[in-house]
Amino acid sequence: MEGKISMVIVGCGDVAKKRHAPLCDASPYVDLYGFYNRTRTKAEALAKQYGGKVYDSLEEVLADENVDAILVATSEGSHWEISVKGLEAGKHVLCEKPMASNPEQCRRMIEAERKSGKKLMINHNQRLYTPHMKAKELIQSGAIGKVLFFRTEYGFRGHETNAEGVINKGHYDRVNHVHGVLSQVGSHRIDLMTYMLEDEVEEVFLSANTLAKTMSDGSPIPYEDQAVMNVRYKNGVVGTVEVSWLDFSDNARKTIVYGTEGTIETYAGQYGVVLHKRNGERVYYDTGRLPGHYEPPLTKIVDIFAKCVLEDTRPLCTSREGLHCLEVINAAYKSLETKTWTKVGEE
Repeated sequence: MEGKISMVIVGCGDVAKKRHAPLCDASPYVDLYGFYNRTRTKAEALAKQYGGKVYDSLEEVLADENVDAILVATSEGSHWEISVKGLEAGKHVLCEKPMASNPEQCRRMIEAERKSGKKLMINHNQRLYTPHMKAKELIQSGAIGKVLFFRTEYGFRGHETNAEGVINKGHYDRVNHVHGVLSQVGSHRIDLMTYMLEDEVEEVFLSANTLAKTMSDGSPIPYEDQAVMNVRYKNGVVGTVEVSWLDFSDNARKTIVYGTEGTIETYAGQYGVVLHKRNGERVYYDTGRLPGHYEPPLTKIVDIFAKCVLEDTRPLCTSREGLHCLEVINAAYKSLETKTWTKVGEE
């Protein structure tokens, strides 16, 4: 493999500032070519730090023949349209999760990918967390026998606290979220468990609430800040996904998988993974430093995307897998309305 891909980051908010720009800058496979943001000053700030061109419009980015790929780091309401335009312009696309706001938008992205022949990869980076990689290895090796059920949690204090730790009371007024914490945070764990178990979700039941997050005027945000989703997979495995924007411990990231011959626990104190065997034996796995939210070491998601383009190989998380995640989320919100178990994929 030789060469680099030239990449432009579209959307220069906190996720670009804390993750994507540093990853692109450090990658041996990426030339961080430029930045575009509707608020130009945000793009200018990153260009000043990392170098690169500042674009005045998305159209200018897509018309630039020097650009091989775009990294879509805007809010999820605009993911699909920017990605489709990028693919149609002949650019490869690394798109932040969730892939889109609904399954139909995902399908339009997949069709644009098919027609363009370019790569579309979804940024479900938690597949690359070392405890998750070890847990998947143990599950697939049969270390806990037949998987029966799981519970996974993921939470933090909320996006209104920016990269410098400053609270922006107007965050939820301006951010273009279509859905709440289940979509924004739960999508990580929906994809992760589907990846770990190598199976798809068949039906879901969601309980969700708006408990504490507010708009700048003090009124509740118009979507959930806490959610608990029960899932049933096609192979019969059941599980619980718990997510929130209400955790101040910075450690709500544990996953426990229960099998006929043992239990796997991730983020178990100082250890990345602990295997609890049926006979009482415990095996401890040191998976390296366990960083907090956005702390280094960051995953090599950008390297993997660039190598996928350069080597013409399968993306780590395909558009089809991104679609399934959105189908699960879509079914979950329907479940919230109907207060019943809801089949995934029925629209």
